[in-house]
Formats: sequence, structure tokens, C-alpha cells
Amino acid sequence: MPACAVALAAAFDLKTAVKWVLVTLAISPVPPFLPMKQIAAGGYAPYAISLLVVEALAAIVFVPGAVAVCGLVFHNEAHVGISAITLTILVTVLVPLGIGLLLSRFAPEFAEQISDRVGRVAAASHRPRVHPAHQPG
Repeated sequence: MPACAVALAAAFDLKTAVKWVLVTLAISPVPPFLPMKQIAAGGYAPYAISLLVVEALAAIVFVPGAVAVCGLVFHNEAHVGISAITLTILVTVLVPLGIGLLLSRFAPEFAEQISDRVGRVAAASHRPRVHPAHQPG
């Protein structure tokens, strides 16, 4: 998907900001509510959750690299720090998952009651921003 987004953005005469939005959406980490949709569609829950964790951890390295490469392709230097991605992954995926696992183990009824609210908070948490160093006019 990121390669397709870069190719489409490069192929059309779009404003730099529009190109970055298209590519950023393609390289962004997976939202934490995606496994629930996969499970609701009949997917195997442990598999869906493990995919989320693997994708989240891979994003810590992939997203900053992809942003740098896209900056080269668009001739517009850009960066996003590993620390920003790591914070996002921790806040939106790993911490809520860890809390959920602990609560489901030690307070299953309470975990069931708050699971929807925790998911919404995680999805709305801090997102890293790509900062192009130069935007041609």
C-alpha cells in the first residue's frame, strides 16, 4: 500500500500537503480497533491480536524509514522520530493491551465493562506528525 500511495502521489500533480496526507495514511500504524473488526468477521482472536502487536512493533522502524524515503521521492525532506512512533504504539496499542490482559486475568467482569471505553481512548490518543522541512509554494 505505501508503494502504491507513493506512485499515485508522484504520478499526479498534487500539492505537497496532499501527497503527504495520502502517503502518511498508507504508512500509518494499524488502528487498535482493527482486530475487533477482524474477530467480528469470524477471525481467530489470538491471531488477530498477535498481528496487531507484530505490526505495531514493526511500525516503530518502518514508519520513520518510509517517511524519509518518501521525502526523497517527493524532493521534500521529512522525518518522524522513532520516539514519536514508539510513544504512539505504546499509548494506542501496547499499554491498553497490557492493561486489558491484566484486567481480564484478575477482574474479568470489570474488564468487560470498560473494554469499549479503553479502545476509544487508545484510538483517539496522540498521533505522530510528519513535518516536511520545506514545502514549495
